[in-house]
Amino acid sequence: MSKALSAPRAPGVKSVAQRNTERVVFRHASIVDEVDTVIDLILEDPEYIEGWEMHNDVVFDDESTEGDVEIDKVRLADMVIKKANRNFPQIDAATTKRVKQAVQAALRRNKGSVNQRRLRIATKTAAE
Repeated sequence: MSKALSAPRAPGVKSVAQRNTERVVFRHASIVDEVDTVIDLILEDPEYIEGWEMHNDVVFDDESTEGDVEIDKVRLADMVIKKANRNFPQIDAATTKRVKQAVQAALRRNKGSVNQRRLRIATKTAAE
C-alpha cells in the first residue's frame, strides 16, 4: 500500500442537468394499471361488455336496488379476474376485495365510479 495521493475520480457527467437527462427510471405497473388494461380488454370483447355495462351502471340496472352497489362492484371485480386469466400477475395474486378496490380506482381515472355517476344524476334531477 502506497502513501501517495491519487487524483479524485472524475464524475461521469459534467452537470446536474446532464445527469438528469441520462437517468433511466423504471416504473413498474401497479395493480390499478393492470386492471385498467383489463377493463379496456373487456370493453372490446362483446362476450363481456353486456355484463360489464349492467353491473357498472347500477343506477339504471333493473336488478339493482338501493344498497345493492357493493355486489355490483364485486361482480365487476370477478369479471376482471376472469378476463385477466393469469396473464396479469398482480391481479392473479390479489384477493377479490383488492381487485374490487383497484377497479374502482381505475374507473375513477375516467370519472366512471359509481358514486360519481350517482352524484351527477342526483344533480341533474335536482336541476330539473
